[in-house]
Amino acid sequence: MIVAALAFVVLVAATILSLPRPPALDGRRWLMLWMATLLRGSTERAGGSQEDWAARVVRFVPWHPAARQPERKITHPEDPPPTPALDGEIALAEALSALPDPAARFARMYDTDPNALADRLSDPALAGEAYDPATWFGSGAGWDAVAAGPDGPLTAALREATTARWILVGEPFDPRLPDVDGALLRLLGPRGERFDPHATTPLPPQADSLRADIAARRPPDDVHPVLALLGRLGELAPDHGDHLVLVGVGSGIQLVLEALRASAVIRDQTLAVLAIGGVIRGLDGRDDALGWQACTDWLQANFRHQVLDLEAAHRTPYLSIAWLDRAMDPPGALGVPLDRARFPEPADQGKAARESIEVVDLGVVPVDPELPTDLLALALWGTVTGWIRARRP
Repeated sequence: MIVAALAFVVLVAATILSLPRPPALDGRRWLMLWMATLLRGSTERAGGSQEDWAARVVRFVPWHPAARQPERKITHPEDPPPTPALDGEIALAEALSALPDPAARFARMYDTDPNALADRLSDPALAGEAYDPATWFGSGAGWDAVAAGPDGPLTAALREATTARWILVGEPFDPRLPDVDGALLRLLGPRGERFDPHATTPLPPQADSLRADIAARRPPDDVHPVLALLGRLGELAPDHGDHLVLVGVGSGIQLVLEALRASAVIRDQTLAVLAIGGVIRGLDGRDDALGWQACTDWLQANFRHQVLDLEAAHRTPYLSIAWLDRAMDPPGALGVPLDRARFPEPADQGKAARESIEVVDLGVVPVDPELPTDLLALALWGTVTGWIRARRP
C-alpha cells in the first residue's frame, strides 16, 4: 500500500509538472517594447536618426522597469514599495526621495535614468521568446514586422490570431485626450465596433429578469444602457463559441463591468477586457455612479473571482492603460488620478477556490497632442492579442 501511495503521489506530481504553464509576462514591459519598436520603424521610414528615435521614445513611452504604481514614486517616494520589491525599486525610491519636486522626479524616472533608457533603446529580442510576437503570431510576425508598422504584415497576422469582435464602449472623458480609441477602430476595421448606449438597440431576451438585478447595483440611468449593451453583445456573439474583446473607454468601463457581472455567457465569451483611460475606481467630489464611494462599493462587492466566475478553468485578463499629465497633482490626467484608472486586485484574491480574473497594468501614456495614436493603437491591439494567445493558445 505504501508503494502504491508513493506511485500515486509521483503520478500526480508528474501530471502537474507536465501541464502547460503560461509564461511570466509584464504588461507594462510588453506594451513598451511594442511602442519603442513601432517608433523605431516610423522614424526610419521618415529618414530620422537614432537620436531622433531615442527622443521620440523618451517623449511618448514613459517607462521605468521598477516604476510600478508611479504615482507613489512621485508623491511619496519615501514610502516602502509593495513586497516583494522589484529589482532596483528601492534604489529608485531612494534616488527620487532626494529630488525636490514631482517635475524633477518624473524627469529622473522616465527621461534620464540609465535603466529606463537602456530598456527602451535595446534590441527587443533581449526580452526573450515570451515577449516576441513571432512566438504567438508566427515566424513572419516578429519584431521586424512590428517595426514595419500598420501597413506591414503584422496587421494580417493579428487578424488571423483570433476571430474575436472588439466592442468599444464609451468615449474619452475629455475631448483633449488623444484619439487612440478612434485609431484602434480604424485598425480593426470590420472586427471593431463602437457601442452607442443611446442608440436604439434590441434588449436581450432576459431583459425583464435582469432589470431589477442591475438596478440593485447601478443607478437607474445605468440600467437601460447595460441592458442595451447585453443585447448588442448577444447579436454580435450569438453562439457560445463566439468571442469578444470588450474595451471600456473613459466611463464606459463601468457599463462593461456591469454587463460582465450580469451575464455568465458574456463572461465566458470574453477573451479580454481593456480599459483605455477608464474611470474604474471613481472620482472625488462626485456623488453619482462615477463617484469614488459608488465605484469602490461596486468593486468590493462584485470585482471578485467568485462573482465574475467562468465556466472553464482559466482567467480573463483585465488590462488597463492610464493617461498621464505630469503637471497634474495627484499624478494622472484631466481629473482622473492614475490609481483610479487601474483595476484593483479582486476583493477575494487568495480566498477563492478558483481564480477567474487576471489584473494587468499596461502602464501610462502621455497626454501629448503629437502622440502617434495609430502606433499606440497597434501596440495595444498587439499586446492584448498576444496576451490572449499566451493565456489561451
